[in-house]
Amino acid sequence: MHKTSGLRDPAAAFPLPRHRDDTQDRRQANRAVAVSALGLAATGLIELLLAVVTGSVGLADGVDPVVITTAEAVAGSVPGVIHAHARARWTGRTLRAEIEGWVDPDLPVCDADALGRQVASSLAQQLPEASSLPSAGRR
Repeated sequence: MHKTSGLRDPAAAFPLPRHRDDTQDRRQANRAVAVSALGLAATGLIELLLAVVTGSVGLADGVDPVVITTAEAVAGSVPGVIHAHARARWTGRTLRAEIEGWVDPDLPVCDADALGRQVASSLAQQLPEASSLPSAGRR
C-alpha cells in the first residue's frame, strides 16, 4: 500500500535487486561492437580492392605521351604564349586536352581570350583526335 494515498503501489510487488551483475550484457555489447567493426573493415577492404581494380583498368587506356608533348609544343609555338603545360585524358572515346598557357600578365583579357582560341585552333589542326579543347587560360 502507498503510504500517503493508501493505494497499492504496483512497483512494490516487483522489487528490483539492489546489486545487478551486468557483466554478460557488457560482453554482448562488446561483441556487437567488434562484429560491427569487422564488418566495416571488410567493407572498406572490398571497396579499396574494387577501386584498385577500377584504377588499373582506367590506366590501361592512358594517353600517349606524344600527345602531351605535341600539345605543349603546338601551344608554345603560338606567338604570345610564354609557356604551356598540357594534360589529356580519354573520356570514353573522346580525347580531352587541357592547356595551361602562361602569357604576359599585362595582356588584356580579350586579347588573352583570342590567344586561347588561336591555341585551340592550332591544336585542332595538329591533334585531330582531340575533340575537346578548352581554350588556354591566363596565369
